[in-house]
Formats: sequence, structure tokens, C-alpha cells
Amino acid sequence: MRTENPLDETRPVHYLCPMSITAVVEKGIIKLPKDTPWPPGTVVRIEPVEEPAPTLFDALKDFDGMAEDLPSDLASNLDHYVHGHPRP
Repeated sequence: MRTENPLDETRPVHYLCPMSITAVVEKGIIKLPKDTPWPPGTVVRIEPVEEPAPTLFDALKDFDGMAEDLPSDLASNLDHYVHGHPRP
């Protein structure tokens, strides 16, 4: 009897789209986040994570306050300073 290969490249595209999520194991069951878009039958790879990935804030916090000599109107005139566009 022939069984369906879950890794068959002729399956719908959503089976092949790369995406990762972080889930938790509770009492031997993997709890996916409620908004996980994977339909039933999606083939997944499960690997333990030693420590959670840092938040964007934690990854970039060392850069906070580095630039002290920026113009006070940088936010409103970013295109002028970055690309040379005329100021509004």
C-alpha cells in the first residue's frame, strides 16, 4: 500500500514555506501559539531551545544613546539627511 510522502514537493506551497515559531511543551504536549497559521497535517521539525532568543530591544540596547550629535530635526527631515531630498 502506498502512503503519502509528507515532504513531497508537489504538496501545496504552505507546506514548504519557511517559518519558525516558539512553542512550549506542557505535560508532553506541544502548545502552539493561537495564531499559528499551519493547517492540520503540516510537517514540522522540533528542536529544543536552550534559551529564548533575545528581544529586539535586548539585542540593540548597547546602541542606545550612541549618537549624541544628531540634528534635532532628524526624525522630521530623515529623507533630507539620508538621501539629500529637499526639506518640506
